[in-house]
Amino acid sequence: MISPLTDLRTLLSNLAPHIPFQLPSLASIPALKGASPTPTRALSIGIIGAGLGGLTAAVVLQKAGIHVTVYERDSASDARSQGGILDMHPESGQVALAAAGLTDQFEKICMHELQTMRIVDKEAKIAFDEIEFNNKKGRPNDEDRPEVERTQLRQILLDALLPETVRWGTKLVDLEVAQGHALVHLEGQSQPWRHDVVVGADGAWSKVRSFLSGAKPDYTGVVFVETFISPVSEAQAAITGKGSMFALSDDRGLIVQRTARGQLRVYITLRKTLDEVEALKQVPLVQLKEKLLDHFQGWNPVLLSLIQDSDPEKLVVRPLFSLSAEHRWSSNPHVTLLGDAAHVMVPFAGEGANLAMLDALEVARAIIIATRAGGSNESFAKQLALYEGHMMKRASIASEESLKNQDVFISQEAPQNVVDLLHKLMG
Repeated sequence: MISPLTDLRTLLSNLAPHIPFQLPSLASIPALKGASPTPTRALSIGIIGAGLGGLTAAVVLQKAGIHVTVYERDSASDARSQGGILDMHPESGQVALAAAGLTDQFEKICMHELQTMRIVDKEAKIAFDEIEFNNKKGRPNDEDRPEVERTQLRQILLDALLPETVRWGTKLVDLEVAQGHALVHLEGQSQPWRHDVVVGADGAWSKVRSFLSGAKPDYTGVVFVETFISPVSEAQAAITGKGSMFALSDDRGLIVQRTARGQLRVYITLRKTLDEVEALKQVPLVQLKEKLLDHFQGWNPVLLSLIQDSDPEKLVVRPLFSLSAEHRWSSNPHVTLLGDAAHVMVPFAGEGANLAMLDALEVARAIIIATRAGGSNESFAKQLALYEGHMMKRASIASEESLKNQDVFISQEAPQNVVDLLHKLMG
């Protein structure tokens, strides 16, 4: 599952000061500086899932000279939508891109101009504008968390891999550990593929996770209905501002992003039971807009136009799920997880993609160190356990913050409580 909105401002969670450990220096890993790993035997790493986390891990491992295969059930990189714009944080996503040697490529596709946020009420009155706030405080608006289209970011990672690294159209049906290896069973193939370590980067409904843990994501009571607007009217552009806009009131919201292609991506946000969500999915698309408009009676016409003018053929219902912040599993020397497979959370702290890429860097580091130590089961067990301990601690903090922020944003008290939170965090 691709989180539908991964770029809510890091300001909302103020997470970085709470990360409970110091990221180890990349310079401490000789393999990342060009030295060849020195295992006692040829090693092979399998990664399930070609999202941002899985691909980041694959690039870093290949740079270290380690053989990697990525299995992806989609038939091609453009088989389905990869989600919207996200911001890359300097303490996580950008660190991972630097380790992958992709900083220059990232700078060519990122958008510093889309980093600002605006909050409005249901009457379209501006309650908070980040540019105005910074100007009053005498602060620069050019922050260090530039926005990027997820599809473009994924492509620079794909381009950095050796040919045939990603095996498209391969669906995992089973995973087992036998004789010191992880065995990957794929749909339609009689023989499994053998790897020393398999990394589950296969999203919210991870098949790999089921090997390690019986945990499943829980519905959080909030649903997004995603859609697009193109062309964009002057009034819609004006209310959106230069970056992202949140129209909030009455336990619902309209969350709007500008895209690199000049469109507006809109997330119509409601509190619904899971049964109500399933009923919503059954409504014919030609009728769905009218049903959604019923939830926003009395809202300003320009805000209502964000629903009325949207493309009915691109309406997608996306209920928001989260794993428990206390999700843990017994470490295994041959199987581990990263990103949503380990800690899927709601997107109200802007951490999903960034944490997945930081996970990817750290699990690659663990594998590189274990490889240089000889590639024994014991070395993998030690390093993967250390990685998982660090990852679980920071993911737990981010998950709790995300749920708290969801309850602030999608509430009866919004937008005033959101503005109060922003003023508290921004000073």
